[in-house]
Amino acid sequence: MKRTWQLEVFEKAFKKNLKLRHLLSFIREISTGEMCLDICHGDNTGGLSYYFRKHGGRWITADLEGKNPPVMKQLLKKRVLTLGSAGIAFRNSIFDRIVIIDVLEHLPEEKDFLREIHRILKPKGTIYVTCPNQHKKLLGNRIRYMLGMRPERYGHVRPGYTLDELQAVVEKAGFKVIERGSYSKFFTEMIELAINYGYIFRLKKGMKGVAIAPTSQKDLTTHGIAYKLFSLAHPFLLLVSKLDSLLFLGKDYCVTVVAKKV
Repeated sequence: MKRTWQLEVFEKAFKKNLKLRHLLSFIREISTGEMCLDICHGDNTGGLSYYFRKHGGRWITADLEGKNPPVMKQLLKKRVLTLGSAGIAFRNSIFDRIVIIDVLEHLPEEKDFLREIHRILKPKGTIYVTCPNQHKKLLGNRIRYMLGMRPERYGHVRPGYTLDELQAVVEKAGFKVIERGSYSKFFTEMIELAINYGYIFRLKKGMKGVAIAPTSQKDLTTHGIAYKLFSLAHPFLLLVSKLDSLLFLGKDYCVTVVAKKV
């Protein structure tokens, strides 16, 4: 099968590939009959959902922002739902697993959303929640703020959560955290920041309300020369990202908790 533009871009996205490997280390293999839901909030063209499906289960994909479902549907060949943060339209106790990908930091009130997640999850079902750790003391975050790439530029209503904060929010919603972890260190963050900054302030001329990376074939074609230059630089940038392995004591910039419904 010819590789789609969504997968081509995804495979060159350092942080998204880290996210995929990190989440799959918790998800592991899924039984054929398990009902699974993955939820994102924009900045997703379907790559994560595509690879989740290769690990078993029956998947439904949903987006809370509503801009990218047509692009995701094109890749997944399945309908992609647009959800509200409250009043999610599924019946009670339907899903065995729910993956929540960088959603909570976009919500003015995460409590209502997590209450709905608790409602639609089966007893003893599992959720996987990942969020940015945008603590101001982290060097990468200070550099990000200096360049004008503040949380609101990413559509966030809050910077993110520390691992302890995320665990507290999830447990307060009635879940029991059974595993937790983190990923993405300084060098990967700086590569991601450079790409996002170049896209918004150079290619998009600082336009407000734009995505931080191409989200359509048309957008990718429009900036084709820049994408070709990035593709040429990709092997070198990949080597730079591997320097993260030397940062034994450095804090990670993304956090994850895995929890059961109790």
